[in-house]
Amino acid sequence: MRAFTFALLVAVLGTSLTPEASAQVPQDPVLTASRLLVRGMTRSFLGDYDGALALFDQALRLQPDDAAIHGAIAEVHETQGDLNQASFYAERALSLAPEGPEHLRLASRLRRTTGDLVGSLEALDTLVGVRPRESAAHVERARVLVALEQRGEARAAYALADDLAPLPTPVLGELLEVHIDLGELQEAVSLTERMLSAEPAAPVALTRGQILVQLGRTEEAIESMQLALTLDPANQEAREALAELAPEATPEPPALDPAAMAQEAEENLRDVGLRVRALAANLSARDFATAERLLEDGLLFFPGQQALAMLGAELRLHQLRLEEARDLLEGVGGGAALRDLLQALESGSEPAVQLPATGSLRTGADAEDRSPLEWLLRGDALERQGQDAAAVRSWRRALEGAPDSPLLLSRLQ
Repeated sequence: MRAFTFALLVAVLGTSLTPEASAQVPQDPVLTASRLLVRGMTRSFLGDYDGALALFDQALRLQPDDAAIHGAIAEVHETQGDLNQASFYAERALSLAPEGPEHLRLASRLRRTTGDLVGSLEALDTLVGVRPRESAAHVERARVLVALEQRGEARAAYALADDLAPLPTPVLGELLEVHIDLGELQEAVSLTERMLSAEPAAPVALTRGQILVQLGRTEEAIESMQLALTLDPANQEAREALAELAPEATPEPPALDPAAMAQEAEENLRDVGLRVRALAANLSARDFATAERLLEDGLLFFPGQQALAMLGAELRLHQLRLEEARDLLEGVGGGAALRDLLQALESGSEPAVQLPATGSLRTGADAEDRSPLEWLLRGDALERQGQDAAAVRSWRRALEGAPDSPLLLSRLQ
């Protein structure tokens, strides 16, 4: 539940009457509506959204012009994914309290979510007028300005927010992109230096090096690329960039330890790049159990991340979980080899046996540590050779790892 909901809850609770006092006065519609609002917010906090809406509806009958009630209803509908209803009640709340900061934030967020960037900016313009010293409001306004491709104004909004309260590194990264888009390379370099001073990170060092190359400051660029590799020895982009600038200064790539990489990824839950590299390494090492663990957490922490989706689709193909593989590939670019394999499996045609992370699929006679996909393909190959009994044995081995696969069950019928 958002901050204004908690604030409202505390305020209402602080004015509630004791049971003895409430028994001595007639029911007051304002007080009753407030109590219903508190009960509804409690239900919403506990996840009982239908119960919350029922209580809010009762409160609204008593106080139809209470902006807080309309705002609370909007937040529940937003949580449920009903943006039309959420927007309706949010706009009603804003019309009742045009300068209410929380109503302005809610309306701006919903307008942006539904594609009304101009309307979102209008709400934020009002908000920064009401709360000129609130850094977060200026940051949100800057983000909408970027989405509207008004980068000059966005830069000014970020700068104002930074003057009010030093921006955290992720937000400085947003400002860095604006400087680069505007061609303000010297300002971008200065900002990367500030970011590295606050929180050394390989991507920032790499970006600094790339900008320095554009400025013709090659020696500084080499130092920045070397810093990126020091911070992240597995950063392939930094390694390739440094190799172009100074091959003699490029260190040998470190030997991969998939188990250690997986442990490091699980200890650094916010580092999506580390998780992607660990997942790829464990797929390459054919440690499918560790890859599964990395994928499950990765999809939870980073939904929609393209590299994770691609690697996840590859793992799901090994597991013969074809519908999940298709879902992961939907909406992401690339993945031609994975899509071709998925199509071949579904059509019954003979597929290629090379995957991006895993490499060549093991379908020969000398491999025993095959995935369900590989046992299936081996069985198919044996069947084409007329070795039906051996094919059935191979499909049964595949079934041990994918007992619910319709593809396998159809072959064994």
